[in-house]
Amino acid sequence: MKLQIAILVISFAFLTASCQQQASGKKEQALARIDSLEKIITSDPDVIKNMKPANELIKQMEAYANAFPQDSLVPEMLVKAGEIARGLGKYDKATELLKSVWTNYGEHRLAPPALFLQAFTYDNDLRDSTMAVRYYQEFLKRYPDHELAGQVRQLVNVVGKSPEELIKLYKNQNREEQ
Repeated sequence: MKLQIAILVISFAFLTASCQQQASGKKEQALARIDSLEKIITSDPDVIKNMKPANELIKQMEAYANAFPQDSLVPEMLVKAGEIARGLGKYDKATELLKSVWTNYGEHRLAPPALFLQAFTYDNDLRDSTMAVRYYQEFLKRYPDHELAGQVRQLVNVVGKSPEELIKLYKNQNREEQ
């Protein structure tokens, strides 16, 4: 009986070590693929040529984040994937990736900029004032003392306003200050 238990324990240890080696190998392969795609994109400024590798890079980074969510590289990877998606005009994908950073890694140094960029994407690219204000306010709620908070407070006041409304608002503020 003791021999059978010892054999089971040893078998389990070998199986666990084997699985860990396979996971480590997959992780290294995934990082190598991501690195090669990043090199392709950064080596040639031609956006048209880079569309396919850029889209593939977004997919690979997202797959890596899903496979290895505890890896310290994931928040940076997701922000970078969000920025690439935004650059490609895939704004919904960009906001989804950026949201995953501040919701899943809220204490990471990139969480506040990710939330800011998500709100800014709704504001500037998608022209969705409601969502922009919602996420700017979420930023202020979560990170009221962050260095971007002052800028966010200003943006909340001007989201969705036409140039004429902004001029009127500016003139009124100048009158009140005098």
